[in-house]
Amino acid sequence: MFSTKPSTKTSHCVWPWALVLLLNAGLSLISVSSSIRKHQHTLRHDDYPLDVSVDYPLQPVGMTIQDSSRYQLNLTDYSEKEWVTLIAWPHGSGRVHLGEEYRLFNAVYFHQLHCVQIMEEAIQDRHYPLATSHHVGHCLHYLRQTLMCDADYTLEEGDFTKCYENYDLRKGGDTRVCRDWETLYDTITKRVREWAWVRPEDLGHL
Repeated sequence: MFSTKPSTKTSHCVWPWALVLLLNAGLSLISVSSSIRKHQHTLRHDDYPLDVSVDYPLQPVGMTIQDSSRYQLNLTDYSEKEWVTLIAWPHGSGRVHLGEEYRLFNAVYFHQLHCVQIMEEAIQDRHYPLATSHHVGHCLHYLRQTLMCDADYTLEEGDFTKCYENYDLRKGGDTRVCRDWETLYDTITKRVREWAWVRPEDLGHL
């Protein structure tokens, strides 16, 4: 009868090759990982970072979503100043310039705030110079698409479609876990100092 016991000789031959293959695979992964970490973007065409390089990771912070007495839709000077603060700081409306040629980029967050402020101006004053139908239309599409991109699936209590009938029904809202936006503000403010002397014309609002 033939023995079904695995050949010791065969096993001894296979193990060294298996070890070599595993070592090669490991070295390849290390090499690829290292090359990704060390990749220096040329900042030409599509070869640029996906996001702003922040000094510290954006830590989770809490925000309670609710109606506020601030940012009202009225023509008082106080209310207008509040809306303007959305894009008044940091200077440059979230612009950053990267590389030796100071290529221009914008942080999405500040583009979104700009669009909110433009739409507020359009509601308040139909003759506001920057609130053209094309500009407002762009902002509506931009906000719609960036919201779709985020696809926030956090749960909210109750029926939000009924709140507009009586705002007293929902004086408080749910508390969300958000990214620390103050870190982003600090980072962009620091970046502005790096390019403002080269591109002072970009310090104005969009």
